[in-house]
Amino acid sequence: MAAPAGLFPPPLDQYPEPAGATLAEVLLDRAHGAPFNVVGTAIFLLAVAHTFFAQRFRVFAHHLQERKDAEARAAGREPEPWFWAEILHFLGEVEVVFGLWAVVLLGAITAFFDWSVARGYVNGTVHFTEPLFVVVIMALASSRPVLFAAERALAVVAARGA
Repeated sequence: MAAPAGLFPPPLDQYPEPAGATLAEVLLDRAHGAPFNVVGTAIFLLAVAHTFFAQRFRVFAHHLQERKDAEARAAGREPEPWFWAEILHFLGEVEVVFGLWAVVLLGAITAFFDWSVARGYVNGTVHFTEPLFVVVIMALASSRPVLFAAERALAVVAARGA
């Protein structure tokens, strides 16, 4: 199903407003008018769920790696990183969640419409100023010099409070 890049996503004023309709009726009407709304909503809900479960992915990855390390030691081998534990750890990083599901959304737009619609959405509809700012700030804040400075500052404050 091809859609002109300029019409994706449809503006809210292009959806008919049935008088006296319930919220469920409005949503169903919008889903019939633009079926990709269901796909986009499902991707969004999966991304939100992934965000809430990210820490569990990391805990499970750590548990699996410990088990593989114990098996290696029992067999007289040196422990080494296990591929699946690393993948789960990667999926447990909150920063990865947003990028991962953005790629899924882009793939879904491409599969549902075509590449020109996906490219038009990314190039003309989405504004990256705030997300880019957050990524840069998070990268800087997690760098070793910033973490070291924060630790030292907290140590000084803690020493004065004791």
